[in-house]
Amino acid sequence: MIYYDQSLSIIINRCIVCVSVRTGTVKFFNPNKGWGFIECAAAGTDVFLYKGDLKGMCVEPGQTVQFNTIQNEKGTQAQDVTVVVAPHEASYFGEIKSFNPMKGYGFISSPAFPEQDVFLLKTDLPGQHGPSGTPVKFKVVLEAKGYAAKEVMLLGEAGKQVQMMNQMMGAWGMGPMMNMMGGMGKGMGKMGKGSPMGQMGQMGGGKGMSKGNMVWQPQFMKKGMGPMGGPMALMGKGMM
Repeated sequence: MIYYDQSLSIIINRCIVCVSVRTGTVKFFNPNKGWGFIECAAAGTDVFLYKGDLKGMCVEPGQTVQFNTIQNEKGTQAQDVTVVVAPHEASYFGEIKSFNPMKGYGFISSPAFPEQDVFLLKTDLPGQHGPSGTPVKFKVVLEAKGYAAKEVMLLGEAGKQVQMMNQMMGAWGMGPMMNMMGGMGKGMGKMGKGSPMGQMGQMGGGKGMSKGNMVWQPQFMKKGMGPMGGPMALMGKGMM
């Protein structure tokens, strides 16, 4: 049975499939959840967009897409989506197929590149590490040996962990941490530069080091005395 309206449509499995190509603009898309919406005047409503219909590509709000539509119980959904974008601006969905942290590289598999895995270097990964099986969003450049991933973004649980770490680092910043270490250094003026705590003060920019290039030496415990003076020393004398 064929259903006709202003454009040619076909009923397949109780769904009306529009076989004329429509053009719209991405209104919203969440790469972590894998869905969004397209603004399309010809459709008369926002069109649901699922990443499974993007052929391995990822979209950004404002990008132009061409697509067919299908009417199902949830409304109008895009199918056979083509993203109208320059190659150097295109983003893709994929999954880390393998990654060797010792060698510092691995590969990404993606439906957009069915004939060749995409080379992945650790310097293009957040935190320079990516567990195998992690979903990713990335761009590519063409190198002598093939495609290489750039601007890699971890998705799913791994992406959430990276985002949480970035938020924590942004909230604390390196400045407060180093200032704290500097304060520790200022409070350790009686300790030489060679002491472990004095070195921490140096790392934080502390100025509380003892004058001169003194070398820290361990405080040996005398017979019958504790490692510290005061009450421990008195206790030691009383035990002799």
